[in-house]
Amino acid sequence: MTVLALYTFGKSHELKTFLQGRYQAAVIDVDLETINDLRQDSNIEMVGTEALVDSFRVDDYTLNVNFRDSNNLYLYSTEFVGNLPDKENEVAVSEAYLKHIGRLLN
Repeated sequence: MTVLALYTFGKSHELKTFLQGRYQAAVIDVDLETINDLRQDSNIEMVGTEALVDSFRVDDYTLNVNFRDSNNLYLYSTEFVGNLPDKENEVAVSEAYLKHIGRLLN
C-alpha cells in the first residue's frame, strides 16, 4: 500500500511540475486580427482555432460540423484513427456517431 501511495504521489508531482506555467484559455467569438495578434504574442506558446460551421439533427442525433486546425487538435489531445481530411470534400467523423449508426470501422 505504501508503494502505491508513493507512486501516486510521484506521478502527481511529475504532472504538476510539467503543467506548472502551462495554461490553456479559450477566447470565444474573436476576429482573425485578434487571433493573429495572439499568435504573435511571445508569451503565448500555441494558438489553436475552432469554428462551428453548422449544427443539425439527424433523427435522434445532433451533428456539429466544426473546423479545427492542427494546433486545436493538439491542445485538446484529440485522438484519431486514419488521416485528417486534406481535400475539400473530405470530413472526419467521430467514433461515437459511427457507433450510433452501426458503421464503426475495424
